[in-house]
Amino acid sequence: MAPNPRKVVVLMQAKGLNIDDMDDIQVIDVDLAKGEHLTEEFTNINPLQLLPVLILDDGTVLNDSQAICEYLDRVYGEQSIMGNDVVQRAQVGSLRRTAEFEVLYNTKPNN
Repeated sequence: MAPNPRKVVVLMQAKGLNIDDMDDIQVIDVDLAKGEHLTEEFTNINPLQLLPVLILDDGTVLNDSQAICEYLDRVYGEQSIMGNDVVQRAQVGSLRRTAEFEVLYNTKPNN
């Protein structure tokens, strides 16, 4: 599984959410190795051709893993993983960026 979809899976696991128990979310597997994210059909959904993508009931397309995590955190489950107030959310965001720099990019951010 690609890193960005994995981020959403990790959030769901942390919240105790099981995708199989969520009637209002349908998972469609997209095979990156076969280039299914490059098809015209997928490009019409997400012109960036990146995963994951969440399409809401009103047609809104969330095509960024962080945006999807924010949405799922607020809508599902009783407790927020990403903070319940502005300070907590800022602290979680800061920790997330530090992890991205140190783990994903293998560098320390400039403060």
